[in-house]
Amino acid sequence: MYTVGIITISDKGAAGRREDKSGPKIRQMLPKDEYEVVSYKIMPEGIGYNLWKGITEAVDKDGFIGLFRGGFQMAAVGSSAALIFGYIASLIFKPKMTK
Repeated sequence: MYTVGIITISDKGAAGRREDKSGPKIRQMLPKDEYEVVSYKIMPEGIGYNLWKGITEAVDKDGFIGLFRGGFQMAAVGSSAALIFGYIASLIFKPKMTK
């Protein structure tokens, strides 16, 4: 059995002003006999500046691969995990722009 953590990035969700639907959906999609969800967190988007700064510096230095390296080098481990799950979630779900 694999243990996993689910992290949702949302200012409104972290502040309790919006219900998180993606975290519970991911939990529901994981087969219960194969995965144990050991943590679930909603983090604010404030990490975005650090990620952007790291990515732009890494792209200037390393080119295309900097898109993936930069955020990990600049941000803390929790932010890096959030970035990974964000990439995965964007592949699974269809992102929608909100007004």
